[in-house]
Amino acid sequence: MCSVVRCGIAIAIVALAAGSASAWSMAGHMATGALAYRVLKQDSPATVGKVVTLLKKHPYYEEKWKAKLEDLADDEDQDEYLFMLAARWADDARGDERFYPEGGHVDSIHYINLPFKPEGQPATVQTAPEDQINILRGYAEAFKTLSDANAEDVKRAVALCWVLHLIGDAHQPLHTTALFTETFQLKDHGKLVGDRGGTWFFVRANPKSQNGDSLHHIWDGFLTSKVKYRENRNAVIALMDQPEHAAAKFEDELQVKDFEKWVSASYDLAKKSVYYHDGQLLKGGTTKATPQDLPEGYIK
Repeated sequence: MCSVVRCGIAIAIVALAAGSASAWSMAGHMATGALAYRVLKQDSPATVGKVVTLLKKHPYYEEKWKAKLEDLADDEDQDEYLFMLAARWADDARGDERFYPEGGHVDSIHYINLPFKPEGQPATVQTAPEDQINILRGYAEAFKTLSDANAEDVKRAVALCWVLHLIGDAHQPLHTTALFTETFQLKDHGKLVGDRGGTWFFVRANPKSQNGDSLHHIWDGFLTSKVKYRENRNAVIALMDQPEHAAAKFEDELQVKDFEKWVSASYDLAKKSVYYHDGQLLKGGTTKATPQDLPEGYIK
């Protein structure tokens, strides 16, 4: 599946370009799709056509995407925007029972909360293992379906969207870990979850603001906040044009095509750089009403 590997490499470039790791809001996932399209168009134009043909078999193509694409007169724009819509699809489809059936735990395949208990925490601090249904399992199943030449095109198209999306999620460090400290011994439906992938770790980026935001949400928005097609595409072009983001600078990293190694790298980054600043463990509140101020310079 050379085309899928190339898409993965393209998305990995975005993660490296933004400074070791990037985060993935809707806009961030669209950016990964734009980057995959641009790298493939340069390195393997024929693959772009194959991907577009397959994505047109996706149920959302006729239901939602086709009308959006027809607003763009240029065929190249349409192809790029289709990549972008495909990369964000797994978030757009939340609530659609065809893809998120009740009791199917599909939400769980967007992440894997590998436990992290920092040094210096007392023995009383407990941790919990990751769930068995997680991003590693979700990606493996999607890739298997995509690689199956005998599978129905519609199933392969859906699987391709999952592959594009989960590669993005794997490069968001807070999609790979849960923090367990004296403060974060929190439970969700009776299960110990720590800070729940940073979603229950509340901080305040601006000391003047009244309410806090989750650390997870802050990381989700680092890459770009542009959700309009052209603005998002232009943000990606600007990133790619910066000399320090040239693919040639990441030759060793781009040889790594193992999904589990990408997840492991994000987990290591979370332990070293997401939860720490200048060697100090971040402080966070457990509710939006009790945030802790982020250290000066953290966001930069």
